[in-house]
Amino acid sequence: MWLILSLIGLGHAAKSVGWVYVADPTQQRWEGLAFEAMDLMVVGPLGLQQCDWTPHRQSVFPYRPLFNCEASFGVNASFLDRFEHLLALARQRNPNLEVMAAQWYASDWEAPLESWGGSLGVYGPDIASEQLEGYASTVSAFLHRYNLTGYVLDYEGTNVLRWYPELLRQLLRVFRDRSGPHRLGVSPSTAQHLRGTNHLTDFVFLQSYTPGVDLQEYLDIFDASKVFLGMCRFGCDAHGSLPSAAREVQAKHLAGIHLWRLNDGDEGRMAEENELMRKVRTHLTPLGRRRRAELPSGFFNLVDAFPAASAPTNWSGEK
Repeated sequence: MWLILSLIGLGHAAKSVGWVYVADPTQQRWEGLAFEAMDLMVVGPLGLQQCDWTPHRQSVFPYRPLFNCEASFGVNASFLDRFEHLLALARQRNPNLEVMAAQWYASDWEAPLESWGGSLGVYGPDIASEQLEGYASTVSAFLHRYNLTGYVLDYEGTNVLRWYPELLRQLLRVFRDRSGPHRLGVSPSTAQHLRGTNHLTDFVFLQSYTPGVDLQEYLDIFDASKVFLGMCRFGCDAHGSLPSAAREVQAKHLAGIHLWRLNDGDEGRMAEENELMRKVRTHLTPLGRRRRAELPSGFFNLVDAFPAASAPTNWSGEK
C-alpha cells in the first residue's frame, strides 16, 4: 500500500516561492500578484540604512558612495509605503503566506540607487564581530516588527565575502536568543565559502537559472530538503521547463521551486510571470491534496482512507 502511495506522489509536499521587489513602481498592479499560489514570498531589496550620502562624501569616494553605513537593516523610507501595502495585501489575500526579507546583492560600488540601502559590501573584506552582531540584531528587530518568517542573504558572485559564514552564525545566534523562531535562507549563484554552512540555513533558494550553477554541487553542501530550484521567466540567462523542474523536485526530494520574480515594469510580462507562479503551484501540488474533481474516484477514495499520508511534511529544514 505504501508503495502505491509513493507512486502517486503523496509522500512529498513541495513549496512554491515567489520574489517581489518593492523597488519597482508597480504598486497599482500588485492586486494581480499571485499571492494565492505562494507558500512563501521573498521581498527585497532591503539593506543597510543610515548611510552617508552627502555630496562631499561622494566626491571624495566616487566609487564608494555607500561608505560609512551604519549596521541598520531595513527598508528605505522611500519604499516603506510600498512595503507595508504589499504586506497588508498579501496577508489579506493569503492569510497563510509566509514572508521573508532579502538583503540585496551587489557590492557597494554597484549600488544603482540610494533608496535600495547599502549592500554588505560596504564592510569590505574584514569586519569586527561586534559589527556583525549589531547588524544581526537590527535584522531580528525588523523581522519582529513586521512579523516576518525570516531573512534571506542574496548571494551573488558580485558580493562574495569570506566572513559570510560568520554572518550566518551571528544571525542564527540572535534568532535563537530572541523570541523567534525566524528562518535563515541564502540565495546563491556561487558556492564559494558556503561549505560547512548546512547547519546554519533553513532554505537555499538556488539560482539554477544562472549558467554554471550545478545543482549537485549544492546538494553536496546542503540537505536536499532545504534546496529550492530557481525559475525565471524574463531577464535571466538560462531557462528550463516547469515540468522537468517539478520532476526533479519530486525525484530528488527538493524543497520546491522559487520564481524570480512576480512584479515587473512591463504589464504584459508581469501577467506572464504571475501565471507561471500559478502553474508552479499546480505542478507542485501533491496528487493527494488536489481537489476531488481533479482526481479519478478510485484514487480519491484511497486518499480518504489514508489521510495522514497526504499531510504536508515538515518544512523546517532542521536536522
